[in-house]
Order: sequence, then C-alpha cells, then structure tokens
Amino acid sequence: MQTVAATAGLPPRSDRARLATMFHLASNVIVSFIVPLAALPSTASTGRTWVAAGLVAVYAVLHGLVLRGAVSPWMATRTRDLLMWALVAVTALAWPLMMPIDDGGPLAWAWLTVFTIGAVVLVWRPVAAGCVVVTIVAADVLGAVAYDEPWPGVVLVSLLVGGAVAAAEWLAVWMFRVLLAAEAGREAEARLAVAEERLRFARDLHDVIGHRLTVIALKAELAGSLADVDPRRVVAETEAIRTLAGTALREVRETVHDVHTTDVDEQLRAAELVLTSAGVRCTIHYEELDLSPVTARFLGSVVREGVTKSCDTATRVRATSGSRPPATAAG
Repeated sequence: MQTVAATAGLPPRSDRARLATMFHLASNVIVSFIVPLAALPSTASTGRTWVAAGLVAVYAVLHGLVLRGAVSPWMATRTRDLLMWALVAVTALAWPLMMPIDDGGPLAWAWLTVFTIGAVVLVWRPVAAGCVVVTIVAADVLGAVAYDEPWPGVVLVSLLVGGAVAAAEWLAVWMFRVLLAAEAGREAEARLAVAEERLRFARDLHDVIGHRLTVIALKAELAGSLADVDPRRVVAETEAIRTLAGTALREVRETVHDVHTTDVDEQLRAAELVLTSAGVRCTIHYEELDLSPVTARFLGSVVREGVTKSCDTATRVRATSGSRPPATAAG
C-alpha cells in the first residue's frame, strides 16, 4: 500500500483517527511479542532462550515502529523501508534460535513469520512483499521438513493466519488513509470557497472603482492642460475630482462591508456554504427582517466572526435570527 504524502500537522479529526488506528495496531504488536515468547522451545539451553527472547523483544519494537510508520504519512519512504528491512533481518536471526531442539517442540518460529507477513504486505509494494512472503513460506517448509512437521499444515497456517493479520492491519490503515484523504478534500474545498470569495471581492472592487479612477485620471490630465489657459475651469475640474474621489472611497467602503450587494440572508447562506465545505454540519433558522444598513452591516460582521470561530472548533452550528433566542454552536 502506498502512503499518501502529507505534512506532520494533521487536522484534529484525522489525528484522533490516527490514534484510534494505532491502538488497534498496537494489539497486534503485543500479540507478536507474547505468542512467540510463550512458544519458545523449553528444551533449548538457557543462554539460547535468553538470546531468542531478546530478539523477540527487538522484533516487537521494530514491528511497532513499522506499523506506526504506516499511519504516519510524513515519515520518509526510506525510513519505512529501513525499518521493514530491519524487521525482516531480525526475523531471519531469530528463526534458527526458535527452532526446537528435539521433535515435537512448539512452532515459535512459524508464529514469528506470521506477523512478518502481515507487516510486509502492509508496507511494501506487491512485488517486493510477494518475494518476501515466498521466502518466508520456503523457510517454513524447510523448518517443518527438518523437524518432521507436516509442512503443508505449517504453510497453510502461516498463510491463513498471516493473511488474516495482514487483512486486519491493511483494513485499519486503509480506513485511516481514506479519512485523511476526505479531510484533505474538505480543506481544499474550504480553501477554494475562500479563494472564490476573494475573487468575487476583487471583481466587485474593480467594477466599483475602475470607472471612477479612469474618470479621475482623465479629469486630472485635463486640469493639468488647462492650468495656464482657464484657471476657473481648473478649479471646477479639481472640485469634480474631489467629488469623484469621495464617491469612490464611499463605494470602496460599501464594497468592503458588502452593504451594496450582500444582506444578512446572503451572509448566512455564504456561511452555510463555507461551514459545510469545512466539514461542519450547519443548520440555519432565519426570519426576514426589515433591517437598517447599519444593523445589517453589524449582523454581517457577527456572522463572519461566528463562521471563523466555528471553523476552528465546531462540528455543528445553528444560527437563529428573529424572535427565538439563538442557539449556541456545538462541536
């Protein structure tokens, strides 16, 4: 499975999903330590047993790091590969030490390879993972033949249990990555909504002051050419420029506050769009009211500020206007 590229800073919901996935994977790490350790051959020497137990502990740590890397999109691919190679190497080192001294011993070495199969299928590409799985199966066959174990049964158990472990781990990581991709899509949609709003504002600003500035520039040029010819005309043109500049300034202020194009109803609809794009459930109850421009501008500012706060913390917003008391946003 390929890892989706991302930054280390995850959104809160994605971070919670990552922690939940890691707790799920941690159970496999614990089992990968306890089961092989409990199955160590009792007929082995004490020194050999301690070395094998130490390798099992190292294996469990590496196994945990490998699974952690699977839900850490910011981890470099090279780092994940090195951890996986280290896990395979420890498996190879521990494998002969976990063999029983005489016939009939427990198959501790087979259990160790089961969890390696699950990890390698999760991290590496299918071709590389397939090569490692084939090598592990071949080693299981050799071990079974060497100790007169029924090798078809050993291989079947390794593949079935290893496949089940791999499927459980893959499904958990896949669900996390789907959630991560969905969260990234919502963030991109929210950024697009903001960009579209900025573009709309830029168009409105251009429409409002573009014509005014053109006329002001022409009148300023005319006043300059008439300075020595008709001073009275210059005074009139200067007064016209002042009037045009004042009008343009007033229209710019109106554009900034959306007084001339956007009322409270439109502000609430825009808020619903932005909140929904950000993944926030939004319910709006609104009654038409006859508001003065000043009141409408004030309420528009309240809505915009509420949207900003809601995007930071809320997952459900209810905005109410009219005789009913407003409900608070819940998240």
